[in-house]
Amino acid sequence: MGIRGTRGAVGFVAALTLILPAGRAAAETANQHTPLATSSRGRTLVAHQPLRFNALAGNGGFLSKGNGYSMVLAPGSAAVSLQGPDRAAAVRMTWPGANRNVHPVGTDLAPGVTNYLIGSDSSQWRRGVQSFGKVRYPALYPGIDLVFYGNQQQLEYDFVVAPGGDPKNIRLHVSGGDALRIDSGGNLVIRAGGAEMVQRAPVVYQEHDGTRQLIAGRYVKTGRHEVGFAVGDYDRTRTLSIDPVLTYSSFLGGSGADFAQAVAVDSAGSAYVTGYTASTNFPTTPGAYLTTVSNPASSYDVFVTKISATGVLMYSTYVGTSNTSEKGLGIALDQAGNAYVAGTVSYPGSGETFPLVNGFTIDARTGGGFLFKLNSSGSSLLYSTLIQNAAECRGVAVVGGTAYVTGMAYGSYPTFPIAAYANNTTYSTRIGPGAGGWEAFVVKIDASAVGLASLVYATRFGGSSFAYGNAIAVNAAGEAFVTGETESADFPITPGAAQISCGGPTYCTGREREAFVSKLDASGTALLYSTYAGGTLVDRGNAIAIDSSGNAYVAGETTSLDFPTTVGALNRTRGSFGSSGFVFKLNSTGTGFVYSTFLVGSAGEDRAFAIAVDSGGNAYVAGDAYSADFPVTKDAIQPLKASNNADAFVSVLNLAGSALVYSSYLGGTGGVSGGDKAFGIALDPAGDGWVVGQTDSLDFPVKPNAISIAHGGGLFDGFVVKVGDPLSVTSVLPTSGSTAGGTAVTVRGTGFMSGATVTFGGAAATAVSVVSPTIITVSAPAHALGAVDVVVTSADGRVATLAGGFTYVTQPALTFTDDPLQIRVTRVKAIHMTELRTAVNTLRGRYALSPVSFADGTLNPGVTVVRGVHLLELRTALAQVYIAASRTVPTWNPGAITLGTVITAAQITEVRTATRALW
Repeated sequence: MGIRGTRGAVGFVAALTLILPAGRAAAETANQHTPLATSSRGRTLVAHQPLRFNALAGNGGFLSKGNGYSMVLAPGSAAVSLQGPDRAAAVRMTWPGANRNVHPVGTDLAPGVTNYLIGSDSSQWRRGVQSFGKVRYPALYPGIDLVFYGNQQQLEYDFVVAPGGDPKNIRLHVSGGDALRIDSGGNLVIRAGGAEMVQRAPVVYQEHDGTRQLIAGRYVKTGRHEVGFAVGDYDRTRTLSIDPVLTYSSFLGGSGADFAQAVAVDSAGSAYVTGYTASTNFPTTPGAYLTTVSNPASSYDVFVTKISATGVLMYSTYVGTSNTSEKGLGIALDQAGNAYVAGTVSYPGSGETFPLVNGFTIDARTGGGFLFKLNSSGSSLLYSTLIQNAAECRGVAVVGGTAYVTGMAYGSYPTFPIAAYANNTTYSTRIGPGAGGWEAFVVKIDASAVGLASLVYATRFGGSSFAYGNAIAVNAAGEAFVTGETESADFPITPGAAQISCGGPTYCTGREREAFVSKLDASGTALLYSTYAGGTLVDRGNAIAIDSSGNAYVAGETTSLDFPTTVGALNRTRGSFGSSGFVFKLNSTGTGFVYSTFLVGSAGEDRAFAIAVDSGGNAYVAGDAYSADFPVTKDAIQPLKASNNADAFVSVLNLAGSALVYSSYLGGTGGVSGGDKAFGIALDPAGDGWVVGQTDSLDFPVKPNAISIAHGGGLFDGFVVKVGDPLSVTSVLPTSGSTAGGTAVTVRGTGFMSGATVTFGGAAATAVSVVSPTIITVSAPAHALGAVDVVVTSADGRVATLAGGFTYVTQPALTFTDDPLQIRVTRVKAIHMTELRTAVNTLRGRYALSPVSFADGTLNPGVTVVRGVHLLELRTALAQVYIAASRTVPTWNPGAITLGTVITAAQITEVRTATRALW
């Protein structure tokens, strides 16, 4: 039953029926006095006594027993055991993404008590056990209760969805049995140990003023052992939300050690990954810049890999030379899809050097920090330069075609970068006292220029001890935001900064260090603000992002108990040992923390390495976690830690930094090399997150459509993961088509990936093209008359259905007068245009577009002269249909229609062909 009289509440009723083989059922129920319902598969076991739930001692659970079975309702699970003379079976039902802290509560107290006087040991006897008619799991999901009860001698349960609750959150996972199936009646069938447990098709309803209104609803398989619910429209006060799932995941590596370090995403949603590899068989693509490792004897080559939004490998290449060892540490993109990679290279001082293309070399020794620009196809270097021998480039950001690079450079090298040998021109400045050994730096490079002309500015900043620039972000004005770490008590800090003292109330020493955030002006000659951020021990700023208002979001790690946190933040307590992750938001002037929080479990040694920010100000953070209670919230991909080593994590903080929107572990059972770590995160235009890192877990969770489904066997493999919307089908256009098949159909939804299949009423569609994660185009198959379900099946077995989403009709063939038109022979007549107008408006109606009112509404045969405007109108109206259908708009010859253009048979034939293609 649902909650009567509660407007907006929805009840899901699912009856659990136990079906056993007929012989066994008869033996076990021979003494029953109540007639048994029968089926072709066996007999239904029911109890002639009302179902009761007895409270269990100790664990806060409840026990319910029937003839031949028992069920234990415990925190986080419902376990069913089947007992019989010849066999036993047990299955366990859990609710992925549910609140793990919810304990079942007994309601409807039954009269009397139960005594358990079992065995000779009276100390184990239990007297006065209370029984209940119902058991409720309150707020199992946000706004959703789960209630178990007995109804007409059957065990049933309701999911009660209050206003604001989202039925799409509900998941049932069954372990201990074979794969789940949904039978022709919509019932969920679980087979285990020769027995079948049947959960009746859900009855979804809504009650208001004592009247029950049925709502369309059914089980939907979401995995081999998991189902969810598909629910039709109902009265609700809030819009539905969709929670993230793992939509793509792949190993990225070969038989050597592979490390994915950074990721960037373009406007089409494609991900570009960089890192470094020692594998001679790292996956590369034909035509890439370098398809074989430069020198198997060298330590590492850089790799750059591009993966489409639907998980297809677009290109993958090595970058390096036979005598050097390189690491890619940062990546950014320009609008043309060129990739800018920053990193570090070691050079023994002889032999082949790191490739220089249109760049410059400040120091005769050609190691140190580098920046290169790889073209959009991954086939060639457009630019490559070396910053300084004693330097490491750790982060890069791009605005237009200009790259901003940060890292660390050894301060005693006066050549950084000063080209005294080039007309005595000085390109470098120093902000702050400097001369502290390693100093942070920012270099601005115009990669479209050549040689020293490409160096716009270079500056170092620091104090009397070291400073490292770890990450950089740039706004549209060319102002650079840098975060990192320093031991300098005299690091350049601006007046009024959020934290003006190193180490809070104390100081920096040779053992402690402080995170910092500095903002440079567009010329690189002045600090717009600069602040410390830390406590009395070690604090590191590892990653930085900025929002449209100029607020800076920083993620990092700290061992300081007194790291500055703000009132109302998510967590103000550091873990018990090691490093704790932190996230803070600095206001646009650098004068105060909007929020600052630890991001850590109770054990500690949880670190944040990457951050991105969406348009709503939510911060997406990735890193690694050793704590078994690292913050995990609803619908996590992986709510439990998988190994004793580190698991990677992905967490999303809300705008105020006061709560987690989403958080999950991500990893396998691990090896001996440190587990799974996430080092990079980027958001695509749809708000999905791409996460990269390294794993030593052979069972890291990958998807069937991965670049590689198996660990390459080295110390580490890289990994690439996309966290996005679950698989769903939301609409189909057109909504009807011919029984003969061939209708061009656009399926819209979420979570579409390469390799998906589509069926219409069980018949496979052809010409399936996954255009994007939200669009699939297909050609509808032939089918009998009537409405059919449209089903999308992902390569990993997930299934999404739009019930009755497409209707087959008797659709007449599209015919035209004088068909075909004889090019340069047939005269274009009014009837030709009129027929096309009718056909195009019919198509517009199928794709939910309004009909077009054409000029000269009626073309009179033998009277109206066909003009250029008539053809232009047709082209425009038909192009809009192609756009609605997510098809490429046809090209016309000639493209331009001007006053006085003579309309030809060839041009009419083009429009006919394009119209037929969507018919």
